[in-house]
Parts: sequence; C-alpha cells; structure tokens
Amino acid sequence: GLRWNATSCGKCSHNVVSSYWACGYVCLYCPAPRVACQAVCCAEGQVCRGTGGRRAECVTPACTSDSDCTDASKPLCDTVTGECFAGCRTNENCPDSNTFCDLDINSTEGSCTQEPGQGRCRRISKQTVGAYVGSTDIMNWWSARNFCDRLGKSMIDISGKCSNWADIKASSHGTCTEMKISGVSSGYYWTKTLRSPCRAFDVKLGDGYVSDGNPIGTLRALCEERG
Repeated sequence: GLRWNATSCGKCSHNVVSSYWACGYVCLYCPAPRVACQAVCCAEGQVCRGTGGRRAECVTPACTSDSDCTDASKPLCDTVTGECFAGCRTNENCPDSNTFCDLDINSTEGSCTQEPGQGRCRRISKQTVGAYVGSTDIMNWWSARNFCDRLGKSMIDISGKCSNWADIKASSHGTCTEMKISGVSSGYYWTKTLRSPCRAFDVKLGDGYVSDGNPIGTLRALCEERG
C-alpha cells in the first residue's frame, strides 16, 4: 500500500482496491489483472479463495482450465477459486435430461456480477403456473436460468408483460395486474429482466407484485416459451 501525506490526500485513483483513514488515505493498488482479497492484493497468478472476511486468502490455483484437472473424480476447473471439482458448470455437464446445473454462489466471492463457477446436478421439479412453468424448489438467479434452459424455455421477460412497466422500472417495484394469477400460492419467482448487473426483477404471482433482488438470493424459477 502507499501512504499519502496531507498534501496528497484525495489522490487515490479509480485503481484503488480499498482505503483506510490515515492523514488522508492508505491506498492499495493491485497489478493487472487486479485481484483484491480482504483488502490486500494477490500476487500475479494467484486467486482469492474464501467467502470474505478473515477466511479469505490468496492462494496459487490448482487449475486454470479443465485440462489441468487430471483426477477423473474432479474433472472441472472453477476458474474463480482455482479448484478442481466434481459436479457441473453448465447443463451440458449433467447428462440426465431430467436434471439441471444448480450453481453454487460461494464461488463468486460475494460478487453479484460474477457468475458462480461450481454447481451440482439437481433433479428438475416443476409445476404449471398459469400459462408458465415454474420450479417447485427455490434457487439463485443463475440456476433459475439453467432450469428454464433445460426445459427448452426461457426465464420470463417481465418488461414485456406489464402495461405499467415504465412506472415499475422507474421505482424498481409496483403491481403488474397482468401477472396476477389466481390460485397461485404465495412466493416470489425470478424473471430474466435485470434492473442492474446486481439486481434482477422478481414477481409475486399471487398479487402481481414486482420487486427486485440480488441474484444470489433464492426464489423459484419461472419459464415461458422462447420467442
């Protein structure tokens, strides 16, 4: 880290990973590609492994691609954590058409913009929800996308369903009367519509209420025919 004196306070650039109060700041820069890990920079070639806080640490990855994973019981490489693992990264890693790849949020290091790197093949359990198909189980946003894709469908696009969408989008919540489905039990369902890279819209079909949440959360999947 570089400690700036009083005349240099405020000169921390956008390259800063973290800062602390000193006379001004203690500025921390990471070499490209910048890998921050609990307010320190990992050495070149290292990755940050852990879930944040004191458990996170810089480590030399065991793999950078699947070809580095020679153990047949762990054939896939999680490029976020640098670990070989058994399970799935995509639906294609699940040969059974009745399963989908349920992704693990722990490999994102808490970043909602970074797709999870590890998963497990999970049995599809679905239900008819009005004109749509929904999951009976809850899952994160990425897993919901895999669930729908495995069925040959897409997550619903809520922006094309609501006559008052402009108002809902502006306030990030509101009631969409077109998405009220009678007889549907309470519970929220993911949509593919993003408010921002870190927020995805969801809908409560019982009353049509639309809100948004972090994609690492767990809701049900909701799928429609591909357009």
